[in-house]
Amino acid sequence: RDAFAVDATPHADARPMRVLVAEDHPASRALLRDQLELLQHDATIVTNGIEAMRAFFGAPFDVVLTDLGMPELDGYALANFLREQHTRVPVIAMTAYATEEDYRRCEQVGVAEVVLKPLAIAVLDAVLRRHAGAGEHAPAGREPARRDEPPAMSDEIRETLRTATLQSMVSIDAALARRDLATIGVELHSMRGGFALAGDTAASDACAAMERAVGAQASDANWQAFQHAIGQALARLER
Repeated sequence: RDAFAVDATPHADARPMRVLVAEDHPASRALLRDQLELLQHDATIVTNGIEAMRAFFGAPFDVVLTDLGMPELDGYALANFLREQHTRVPVIAMTAYATEEDYRRCEQVGVAEVVLKPLAIAVLDAVLRRHAGAGEHAPAGREPARRDEPPAMSDEIRETLRTATLQSMVSIDAALARRDLATIGVELHSMRGGFALAGDTAASDACAAMERAVGAQASDANWQAFQHAIGQALARLER
């Protein structure tokens, strides 16, 4: 199904929502921007949790959409900060994959719902309607909103994904040289989400395998194979 295959005309009882989006991957940001525009919502889009905190106090919002793994300040910390402010604005966590530990942490910090990226526009629409006018919200459940088929990507989003991937590879290479495991983890998480957006399971799995290698202190031994896998993924993006 197309990422934009939905009636963009608001329902009679719907009103535009003020949506704060925190997402570090540029391709995911571009997709969410286009989808929220089609749904006629007013979106403020930032790249990390610190920017989201600043934006939150600069304007009123009806809902917060946040990626879980971001640099500077991640989605868990952002949700926890908003919970400590006693805000009634629901926080929806977005992730390409979720473990039981992720659900537990989301529940602890007051996340209203966990959704799997990439989100088809119909799924995004349903999630936002579910939280329209929300007051006190239930803890994050164990059954996240399911993604549909991978969204059809525009040429702009495809090129954005390609550029972001190349930048991440440069960052990982430099981080490997200085043994900066935190940066490597952030970049791999971002890449994994980007390839999930493209529906490239092989590349997403390669990112997951590299994450495991980093955890096992075997990143150097796996780096060449990872570079090859990502090179193949970039070639697939050109098709």
